[in-house]
Amino acid sequence: MGLFDTLAYCVVLAGLTITPGPLTAILVAKAFANDRPGAYAFSFGIALGDTLIILLICLGLSVWIQTFPWFFNISKGFALVFILWIAFQMLNRKSTPQEDSKGVKPTLVSSILAGLLMCTASPQSLLLYLILLPRVVNLNEVGITSMIGLLLVTYITLMLSLFVLVYFSEKIRPWILSGKTSPTVDRVLACTVALSGVSIVMM
Repeated sequence: MGLFDTLAYCVVLAGLTITPGPLTAILVAKAFANDRPGAYAFSFGIALGDTLIILLICLGLSVWIQTFPWFFNISKGFALVFILWIAFQMLNRKSTPQEDSKGVKPTLVSSILAGLLMCTASPQSLLLYLILLPRVVNLNEVGITSMIGLLLVTYITLMLSLFVLVYFSEKIRPWILSGKTSPTVDRVLACTVALSGVSIVMM
């Protein structure tokens, strides 16, 4: 990968990542719900899912995935279950800072899996990278070094973009919510997560 092509790829990918959409709506909603660990875990899952898609494309498996649409249907089912579970957890979130340590881990795991499945369940993600990647590498002759470099660049770019989005969402949260946390706000945020997840799965 050339330096100019790599920088251009990173800029385009970062721009597409933070563009308003269902995934960013989920991240912002989780940040507004004061669920920083969940937001970062979801970001990790998104980056992992997109990186997995690129790996499959580089290995030539994208044609197989497109040939068998049931793969997306199964992924969509799992993704829908996880995203609704996250929304349910947000809806029943306690305002007190005391949390059972045994109950935190499943929340983070479910957020990671939800982010991962939301990416792999969306054919749009596959089509996006099928269009974007040929501008960076020759998919017909991609070597192991180029593939590893592409995966690392993609993962780092995605993580930085998503973390910046979560960080600034947390910063503007006090202005939007005026420092008040109410059951109504929690319901709105939970519904935002649920509807955003359903919109991705139903695409």
